[in-house]
Amino acid sequence: MFFKNDPPTQKDELEEEFKKSLKGDLLNNEPFIKHCVKIEKFFMNVDAVEEQLTRLNNLLATKLENSKLKAGKKGATKQLRTLLQELLTSAGFREGMIQTMGDKGLSKEDFMFLTASGFILKDSGLRNAFHGEFTHAIQWCLIILKQQQDPNFLENMAIKDICNNIFKLLGHEDSTTKYPFNCWDQLVDRGATEDARAPEWLSEHIQDDESGNYPLLAEIIKLRTQKDSKAHLEEKLKNPPSERYEKNKDIEDILMPKLNK
Repeated sequence: MFFKNDPPTQKDELEEEFKKSLKGDLLNNEPFIKHCVKIEKFFMNVDAVEEQLTRLNNLLATKLENSKLKAGKKGATKQLRTLLQELLTSAGFREGMIQTMGDKGLSKEDFMFLTASGFILKDSGLRNAFHGEFTHAIQWCLIILKQQQDPNFLENMAIKDICNNIFKLLGHEDSTTKYPFNCWDQLVDRGATEDARAPEWLSEHIQDDESGNYPLLAEIIKLRTQKDSKAHLEEKLKNPPSERYEKNKDIEDILMPKLNK
């Protein structure tokens, strides 16, 4: 029962903004909305992001030590990629990363189809840019690590359900409206923000490593952005290693991973 002098219910501004990008069934999916808002708030908390970057660096250190590799040596990037893929697969993502080619990006329809199918993209065409090629994968790994550490973060959601319950829905047809930002933009592609929702900010933040808490991760990402000229990179993507990748006959500008390679 409500009385005349009851204070008005305070609305969560982030939640209200997030809902503007939803329609249909997703607009009525309260658990999905709450989880996404929690992820936004996590990414906006620099200290919380720093904590999970440190944990990711520690996992990477173990990988490198077991392989007897140092961050600047050949094979170190493969260890980072393997670590990211293992974390993502544990959360229900499809095995292997799809590589993008060029810098014009995918069509909205193709991007949403791949997202709804559970594929994470390795933005190889953006390796030299501020965006970085592994940044979106790292964002989702930070979410996974946060949930591992604090099950209450996403209300005791099983790790294996993160892709199905959150990621895939960002590619649902109801995840975009005429509002300037769609769900994906608001959550993990907010280019103008100074927090981990913006891949450009996160990539630069990792490379700067002002805290000194994730030096291995910082070095590998920094070396990766400096590797190959744009022209050389584009040529390599046009002629990918046939034992690892193959072109997709239906979607231009992507390379599909050959599994178990």
